[in-house]
Amino acid sequence: MPIIVKHRKDTDLRKYLHKQLMALKPSQSLPSVRQIMRDCGVSQARVDGLLDELETQGLIERVPRRGIFKREGHETARFVPMIDLVYCGMTYDLRALPTGFHPELVDALARQVSERHQGIRVHQFSLGSSYSDFIRLFSRPDLMACIIVGLENADLVRIADEHHLAWVSLFPQSFTPTRQTILIDADQVVRGQLEHLWNLGHERIAYMHVVDERVGHRDLVLRREAFYRLMAEQGLQVRPNWVVYGDYYEEPFRTNFAKVFEREPYPTAVILADPNLPWAYRMLKEKGLTVGKDISIVGTDDLILAANIDPPATTVRVPRVRAAQMALNMLDRVIAGQKDVPVEYLPVELVVRQSTGKPR
Repeated sequence: MPIIVKHRKDTDLRKYLHKQLMALKPSQSLPSVRQIMRDCGVSQARVDGLLDELETQGLIERVPRRGIFKREGHETARFVPMIDLVYCGMTYDLRALPTGFHPELVDALARQVSERHQGIRVHQFSLGSSYSDFIRLFSRPDLMACIIVGLENADLVRIADEHHLAWVSLFPQSFTPTRQTILIDADQVVRGQLEHLWNLGHERIAYMHVVDERVGHRDLVLRREAFYRLMAEQGLQVRPNWVVYGDYYEEPFRTNFAKVFEREPYPTAVILADPNLPWAYRMLKEKGLTVGKDISIVGTDDLILAANIDPPATTVRVPRVRAAQMALNMLDRVIAGQKDVPVEYLPVELVVRQSTGKPR
């Protein structure tokens, strides 16, 4: 069987027409053949050929001297059988992590997409991937709707729009689009952690951030900045060795966590990422300190391990299931043709458990 290589314009024309169909209700009309030719820069023969294909599939009806219409009885899911999840700026392989915020987010999305009788594909792009890598993906004729996690800059939005993709941005990194985006309120996350500790009487608080300077992740940078600002507003001192990089590997974490306790006065509470909890607990036990009594620990993200560690960890819940629901609902609105879909914020909440208590 010969291999058929589609012309780039054929790919864009196919996505253009499917995007039009996704945005229309049954019996509504598509643009005219002449308008389609102008929008896609293709010949009438190419347009007529693809319209013949769509008519054979029962998706459209062509009425002489009246126009081209979407057929009755065909819902959006018919045109979007697959949701593509595109991860940008990755510094690790999602498949290598059995648990964590993003593996749990992917699992939540996969479950909900399956319930909608759709499929899901995950694409990972490492830090520093070229635009040509994204262009190759976005130009695939079978890629029509995607959730972009960790969006890096406006050029990716432009590329997605040029290829007639329906897209939403989930937790962007260095770039924040003004539309079709779901964000986490960094101030809300850190304020919830700090106010809980302040109400218990803590004033000496350390912060183990996970800002990878190679990436400059928007949410993580804003949280670190919020920690400094909110502590200053409260009139509380932050010693230089109390704010250090947490890391996602045990040995670097242990080295950096030890810096927090290099000299007195020691902090009475530490805020860190949930994946760091087991290592922090282990090191504190080695120092003869009891979590929740001698020192308070507050996590971030409410991963599964936070509830199952001993003692269970107080942490900020950034709900992955809710994030997945919001992303899919927003994508549905984009697919349906809604213009200027506004930015939304994912709600978070503090889950109080036994890892925090009054300072001794």
